[in-house]
Amino acid sequence: MRHWLGALSLFLVLAFTAAPAWADLQSGLQAFQDGDYATAQRELLPLQADPHAAYVLGLMADKGLGTRMDPTAAARFYSSAVRAGLPEAMVNLGHLYDIGRGVPRNGYVAQQLYAGGARSNGTMAKNNLAYLWGRQNGLLEEALCLSAETLRVEPANAFFIDTYGFILLRLNRLADARRLFEKALQVRPNYGVAMEHLGDIARLEGNDGDARNWWRRALAANDRLIDGPRLQRKLAGQPDDLDAHPPFKLDNNGFGKECAMPSV
Repeated sequence: MRHWLGALSLFLVLAFTAAPAWADLQSGLQAFQDGDYATAQRELLPLQADPHAAYVLGLMADKGLGTRMDPTAAARFYSSAVRAGLPEAMVNLGHLYDIGRGVPRNGYVAQQLYAGGARSNGTMAKNNLAYLWGRQNGLLEEALCLSAETLRVEPANAFFIDTYGFILLRLNRLADARRLFEKALQVRPNYGVAMEHLGDIARLEGNDGDARNWWRRALAANDRLIDGPRLQRKLAGQPDDLDAHPPFKLDNNGFGKECAMPSV
């Protein structure tokens, strides 16, 4: 998951915030962008009712920036920003529910939050929603369309390339999927998730030796704590674990199947 606070968002905050809080909010947001997290904390905590302040406070708690890492607090701050309709917060809170960090793991809630961000045309939200559907092995045509939209915006993004490949894997288009995962590794050579997916293809093709080699490489490369247990399970002989949630109602949230597929 990537976090981003864009210049346009900052301008809108500064343009429409009430005058008494304007200077402190400006100072806090600028301090965050400058990496001065102590100042950002000091200025933004009293303003946490503001959704943009809450979102940034959530980022700092999520990543341990200027404060101890506290995913429960991050979820609380993000939730406040979500209630105000902030799309960036929908994506980040959705991710916490998706992986069960700071909140109970809940695929349905993650789906609804990602969909909210996707309806606001959020590229990362579309990617995360497509990947979630892929992991659940449902709504695959819709997932492929959403993933295609992200690649039209960022064709060289390794995360988005891998998502597109993963949905092709679920559709049993293994040769096309392999090409996408290899491309993701060209962009990001140490991307463990793409290595894991190449191992999944090898396993589906009956080459367990290659599969285990890829999974070992993925385990060595991956810096995400949530991926290690899954890779260990695969190496222990449970290779069908593709990080799916327990079954929940998949909802395409109005996203259709008509889209232009990217040339990648």
